[in-house]
Amino acid sequence: MITKELGLDFVNERYQKRWFRRQLDGTVCRLEAIGNKFAEVSVLQGDSLETAAWANDDGFVRVPSEEFPDLSAFRYPDLGYRSDTRGTKVWMLSRTLGTKRGLYSGNLELDLIAPARAAAEEPALADAQKAFLVFNPNFVPLHEAIAKLTAHPRALKGFALSHLFAISRRSTTVKDYQLHFSGKIVGAVSANNNVDIRSTVVKRMFDKQAA
Repeated sequence: MITKELGLDFVNERYQKRWFRRQLDGTVCRLEAIGNKFAEVSVLQGDSLETAAWANDDGFVRVPSEEFPDLSAFRYPDLGYRSDTRGTKVWMLSRTLGTKRGLYSGNLELDLIAPARAAAEEPALADAQKAFLVFNPNFVPLHEAIAKLTAHPRALKGFALSHLFAISRRSTTVKDYQLHFSGKIVGAVSANNNVDIRSTVVKRMFDKQAA
């Protein structure tokens, strides 16, 4: 168990507020404190980015400490691109620190890539919303993303296609779209789903994940 391996004080100091998904029921939680027998956690509720919230800020849930056998308890999905379910915003998620101390607001970096606007104009996401983005990726197939963007040229801005790729519109008047990879614009997609990627390596990666 992680508390025996690393010590209670160490785990409480280094892993407090870290997010994790319970193996028992799949719920996303935030570690508040851990003891030798039980841990106190907050549980993520809400079925969308807008409704995401920690359900028990005034009273934590107790779970067995044995649910934390080692650092693998703090695994999380691959970071990269995420979008809200409506397609109004797309982010690039990355870490600012090493990988061994779990993920939380303090070491998660979010870059808004669509709509293209100054970061200072975008309200900061709450802790629960950030956790929701990480653990509930909303990936949309390319043809579906194009159809939605074409049908709603003013309201929708882009979609995450996978954690590796995202698509965003150039403007409300131009009917072709930008393809993002690893934080960069690497190509274009036309309204009839034709993909033009400059790098042959990136093109192979795109074709593989789209297959």
